[in-house]
Amino acid sequence: MIASASYLSSRANTDLTSGQPGIEFPAPEEGARAQKELQPMSHLLRVFVAVAAAAAIIGCGGQQAEKPRPPEPPAFTATIEKLGPVTVVSMAKTGPYSGTGETFKSLAEWTQKNKTELVGPQFALYYDDPAKTKPESTRYEVCFGVSEKTKGDKDVKVKKLDAADVAVTIHVGPYDNVAATYAKLAGWIETSNLEVAGPSVEFLAPQEGVPPESLKTKVGFIVKPKAPPADTTAKPSGGSTGEKPPRTGR
Repeated sequence: MIASASYLSSRANTDLTSGQPGIEFPAPEEGARAQKELQPMSHLLRVFVAVAAAAAIIGCGGQQAEKPRPPEPPAFTATIEKLGPVTVVSMAKTGPYSGTGETFKSLAEWTQKNKTELVGPQFALYYDDPAKTKPESTRYEVCFGVSEKTKGDKDVKVKKLDAADVAVTIHVGPYDNVAATYAKLAGWIETSNLEVAGPSVEFLAPQEGVPPESLKTKVGFIVKPKAPPADTTAKPSGGSTGEKPPRTGR
């Protein structure tokens, strides 16, 4: 334990006034030698403190660097895929699109109950723009590809869908922001000399146990090649070129 200067001074005064042996201060030569011996230790102490401080700073920085960063949004890509011709069992609904999941579940239970053979894609068709149509009035349809011999009933219809081209992309993340992906896809269609020719499509994929931020859903629009612009140039009719018609007879 290192005594303070005030403590040493008070002890020295007390000893002098009380007649008791006072503190024996080292001779100047001994003090200089002790100070010289302590200098390396003092230097080492300063180095140790500096290293410890640097380690603490680096450690804090390392912890910050190890914090997980949010995943980078993937670069937008789209492609054209064929859908159909395909025979499907279909369950059509009118109401909020948020009910699609329950409709998928209901149709799956129906196929299990009726031992229906599934042989094609499973998808939903959305017929109305939710930005322009009230939720209670939007129309959608859930479809499972099946064999042609399948029979329906009053709740589930069997029909054949013609072949169609579908512009598709992968939406990553929860369904809450799927509208942004559809908007990007619509822009891609516009710049690809295509136009929307039918409902939007959402393909069913196993998602059980997948965290919302990692969900991957294939979405698309039925499309066709964009029609060429109409030629609005007026074509001259006969005799309007300024030339006189040839004379006949006399």
